[in-house]
Amino acid sequence: MGRERYRGSARGCVFKMSQLSFWETPLFAPCEDVKIDALRGFGAPGERVALSFSVSSMAPQETEIEIENGDLTGENSSIAREKIACFVVKEWVQSGIGMYQTAPERVLELLVKDDREVLRDNRSRRCAHWKHPAHWRHLARTPKFYCPPRIRLEGNVRTVLWRNERKQIWLETHVPNDAPAGKYRGFLEISIGKNSSKTERLALEIEVLPIRLLQPTQDFFIWYKGTLDCVLSQHHVSRALFTAQLRDIFAHGFTSFSLHESCPRFLQKALDLAHEIGFCRNVVLSICPQKVATIDFHDMTPVFYLSDEIDMRGEKLARAHFGNWHNAKAHNAKAQSRDAKTMASLVHQSAARKVFQRLETHPETADSRIVDATPDILSCYLPDNCHYFAMRSRFAHLQNQMTYFYWLSHMEKPNLHRVLAGLWLAQSGAEGIAPYCYQHLPPQNTSPFDDFAAADVDAPDLDPTNADRTFKALMTTYPAANGSIATLQWKGLSLGIGDLKYLTTLEDALKNASERASPANRVLESAVRQRTQAFLERLSLVNIEIRSSAQREPYAQIAPHEYADFREQMARDIVALQSVIDEVADEKPETARI
Repeated sequence: MGRERYRGSARGCVFKMSQLSFWETPLFAPCEDVKIDALRGFGAPGERVALSFSVSSMAPQETEIEIENGDLTGENSSIAREKIACFVVKEWVQSGIGMYQTAPERVLELLVKDDREVLRDNRSRRCAHWKHPAHWRHLARTPKFYCPPRIRLEGNVRTVLWRNERKQIWLETHVPNDAPAGKYRGFLEISIGKNSSKTERLALEIEVLPIRLLQPTQDFFIWYKGTLDCVLSQHHVSRALFTAQLRDIFAHGFTSFSLHESCPRFLQKALDLAHEIGFCRNVVLSICPQKVATIDFHDMTPVFYLSDEIDMRGEKLARAHFGNWHNAKAHNAKAQSRDAKTMASLVHQSAARKVFQRLETHPETADSRIVDATPDILSCYLPDNCHYFAMRSRFAHLQNQMTYFYWLSHMEKPNLHRVLAGLWLAQSGAEGIAPYCYQHLPPQNTSPFDDFAAADVDAPDLDPTNADRTFKALMTTYPAANGSIATLQWKGLSLGIGDLKYLTTLEDALKNASERASPANRVLESAVRQRTQAFLERLSLVNIEIRSSAQREPYAQIAPHEYADFREQMARDIVALQSVIDEVADEKPETARI
């Protein structure tokens, strides 16, 4: 690879003077004062390559622009324009950037096609299917169903620029699985003015790497609240919207999700749709185990959610946990299968033994015994358990319990979510993540786009140091009539999963290199290990900023662009290692003949 650099954000030379200027903008950082004339990135087959840049106008009046992308052409193949999505990042006023409501603050968050479109939503007495009235149970008192805004999620980007105003543009290219390695070139065409009388072009180059990214062993799980059952009116969505949202979750790298269907008929429909999309790992259920006896889970493993944060809930929920645990155990025994798992969450991991073990008396024999109702999967609230995961990563005896960690992913801190979903997860030794949540729609008469309204969250106080303890709207993405509106924090989660794929692939390449006794292998392997470990050691498992309502970055000593630089370094090292490994493999037959 030599000195050639792969970039995960806009790079280029000084742009010639014209009506528009294009500026270097790292994915999640303020615009740097560097003009560019080309946008370059890299990716492996099957990967979603994210790029970012800013555009500004020097015209004295407002300037309307439209951005259109074409195909990317390589030597022997091409990437169709349909595989490329372009968005303008909408800046709006939110109630701070943390978990709770604070002073109003302007933040870059929504990825939209036109940042001038009004996000107009409402409530309706008719369910999301629109073709028939609400369920018969609603005849006495029909609830209001949420109707998301009808905005454009496809097509060209359109926006307006004022003089010297800069707007961030987000570009995402889905590299086909069968794309040959090499450079693919094209351009973005920017039309200026209402009549598109002038146009400018920004060169676009994507290099497809000669590698295949490996799937990490960790589970990428996310809480999903949508339901096909109109009886559950708060989170009810149509079949089309349900499918679109699950496709979005799968496309961004998540391998597992939750379903809140209480009716077996709707649960089966939801599982069938998930199977068609490609999910094949875990599905977390809140339904009673006895109701799923005839359910076909396809390739997915059912996980019964026993209790939620019971160390903060009191005795009533603790008793419910043990009842749910007995039901799940009886279900597995009756089905003569141990494929089904159980899951519960805790705010404080140290309370596990106290809340999951209790003395019970057998109703027939009157014998007393201690029952251990520890779930198969324990999900811990990360901000209160960083020290535990730091210890867990060092001591093998703490890794006997399958443990995930969760945090609130609605916070407008993209790099925090990127770190937690990727490199921090790898360092912690946890078996998976469980961020909350994709979308948690508020109750009636409240809009999810209103960050200053009280959120509908039945949760304990998760930050005793915070003076204002009113939760913000828990929206990692936002609803739209034909899908979901992505956010920078949603893209941060996806990039974190991608980082871990690169790290997993790099570790596999290092392992293969170490098995080949070659001086070149040993030298390269040692250098790669040193620089990889040097960066990972900077990611403290304890001293990470998660709760702050003022600090956006997880580590003050790590610049935002360094995460993309580290991925670039891993990509270069993977290609270099595989090249050396292939050379050694080609030399083996000659050595054997000698």
